Amino acid sequence: MHLETALEILQKIESESVSHVTPIEMGELSKVFSYRKDGQELVIHFKKSKETLEKTKWISDRYSLQLPIPKVVKVGTIGDIHYSITEKVKGAPVSTLNADGIRQLIPDLIKRFSMLAQIPCDDSGSFGWISPLGEASFDSWSECLASFFEEEQEGFYHGWPLLFEQSFLERDVFEKFYSIMIDLAQYAPKERYLVHGDFHFGNMLSDGHQITGIVDWEMAMYGDFMFDACRAAPVGSSNQFSRTAPQSLGRNGPDHSSF
Repeated sequence: MHLETALEILQKIESESVSHVTPIEMGELSKVFSYRKDGQELVIHFKKSKETLEKTKWISDRYSLQLPIPKVVKVGTIGDIHYSITEKVKGAPVSTLNADGIRQLIPDLIKRFSMLAQIPCDDSGSFGWISPLGEASFDSWSECLASFFEEEQEGFYHGWPLLFEQSFLERDVFEKFYSIMIDLAQYAPKERYLVHGDFHFGNMLSDGHQITGIVDWEMAMYGDFMFDACRAAPVGSSNQFSRTAPQSLGRNGPDHSSF
C-alpha cells in the first residue's frame, strides 16, 4: 500500500486530524503505518483478513496488563480493507541493534520470556492456534505440532511439500528430524501456556535499555512455552539465552527439566 493511499484511508477513518503518517516497514510499499492524532502516537495495520486482527485485539485485551503488548484500540473495515489501530510503543526492533546492544538486552528479554511462560492459562482448554474468541482446537501439543506439517495446508504454508522437489529440502532428512520432534514432544508440559509463536528480535521493541513492546501476535498459540525459547535462541546471543532462560523460570515456574 502506498503512503498516499494509507493517508486517504486514515482521513476517512480518523477525519482530517491525522498527521505524520509514516511507513513502519522498509521499502516503498507498506501495510503498517504510524501516525499522530490529537497529540497521540498510533499505528494502523492493514490486512486482507480481519480474523488475525481480531485475534490480536483479544490477546491485547486479555494480557496487556501482564505483558508489554501494545493496546489495540480499534478493529474495523472500510470497503474491502480491514485494519486495526494500536497505541504506538516507543522504541525500535531489537533486530536493528548491533551485537553489543542486543547482548545488553538479553537479561530483560529473559525476564519477559519468564513472564510470558508464567501467564496463568485455563488447563481445561485446548492447544494450538488461538482464535479471535480465545479458543484452540487440539487435544494435545503433539497434535498441534503434527498439524504444522500436514500436506494439505491453506494460507502461508499452502503447497509446502513442493519444497521437496523445488528446493534443497530433502525428504529423508525432513522425515528423520520430524520423527525426532514428535518423539520428544512427549516430554512437553501437559499444561498449556501462552505462546507468542514468532518470538524473535524483529518482533521485540526496545528503547536501548529494556524491552518496551512485544508485537505481532498473529501466530499466538496455547502450548509449550519452550517453543518461544527455541524460536529466540538462534538469534543474536543464542548461547547466553539458552543457558539462562530455563534458570529464569525458578522453582515456582513451569517444569523445564526436559529443556
